[in-house]
Amino acid sequence: MNLGGMYEANDLIRDEFMPRTALIFLPTSDLSLRLVASRAIRTPSLIESEIEAVFPTPIGIRPGEGGLTFIADEHIRAEVIQSLELGGHLLFDHGRGSLDIKVFHNEVDRLIQIPLGQMPADFTAVISNLGKLTIQGVEMQVDYRFNSRLRLSGGLSLLGSRSAGPDTRLHADSVPDHIFNLAGYYTPDDTWTLSFQYYHHADVKWLDDPMAAPLGAGDGFLRLGLRRSLGEQAEIGLYVDDLLASGFTGRGDDSTSWPANRRETRTAVSLQLNF
Repeated sequence: MNLGGMYEANDLIRDEFMPRTALIFLPTSDLSLRLVASRAIRTPSLIESEIEAVFPTPIGIRPGEGGLTFIADEHIRAEVIQSLELGGHLLFDHGRGSLDIKVFHNEVDRLIQIPLGQMPADFTAVISNLGKLTIQGVEMQVDYRFNSRLRLSGGLSLLGSRSAGPDTRLHADSVPDHIFNLAGYYTPDDTWTLSFQYYHHADVKWLDDPMAAPLGAGDGFLRLGLRRSLGEQAEIGLYVDDLLASGFTGRGDDSTSWPANRRETRTAVSLQLNF
C-alpha cells in the first residue's frame, strides 16, 4: 500500500489538500494488479480568475461595443478531479514484452466554465465554477522489444464522457471517444537511433467554437526522429513534426475561427548535454 498527499496554500483561492492511495498486489513475479484513488485540483489561470474585458465572440455581438463582456467570479475556486483506477501490468516472453490495461473513472467537479453555449441576457458572461464532468474509459498499452535494436509500442484508449447543461456539454464533446497511438525505435548501432511516433483521435468539438461541427485529426499526427550520440555526455537530434499536416487547420469550413490551429510540417534540431 502506498499513501501520499500534497497540501497547497494559495493566496488567491482557498487552500486544498490532494491525497492519493494505491493498493498493489503481486500474484506472480510477472503480474501486478493495482487500485488507485486520488484527488487533484486545477488552479484557475490568471485569465479565469482576473479577467474583465470585452471580446468579439461568434455567439453574439452587443451593438456599439463589439462583443461579449467577460468577468471573473470573485469567489472562483480550483477545479477538483477525483479519480479511481483499476489496472494490471503483465510482463511476457521473458520480459521482452509488457501489457498494461486499466479502467478508470474521473469526475471533474467545480468545473471552471466560460459560458459560450448560450447568450447571457445582459451580454455579461461570468467565468465561475459551474457543473460537473465525468470521463471514464479503458486504456491499453503494449510494448515489445524484438531484439536489442528494435522496439515497438502501441495503445488504444476508449473514452466516454457525460455532463449536464449547455456549457458543460461542450466540455464533454471536447473529449474524443477513442485515441490510438503507435511508436517505434530502431538502433542500427550504438550511435544512431531512428524513431517515429503516431497518434490519432476521434472527432471533437472546440470549446471556443461551440457552433461549429465536430472535427477530427485528419490523417493523424506523425513525428519522425533521428538521433546521434556524440559520446556519453552529448546527443544531437533531427526531428520532423506533424508530417501528415497537409495544411489541415483543425477547424471546419463552418467555423468562424477556421484559420485557427493551422497545422504545418516543421523540422527541429536538438542538442542534449549531460554534466
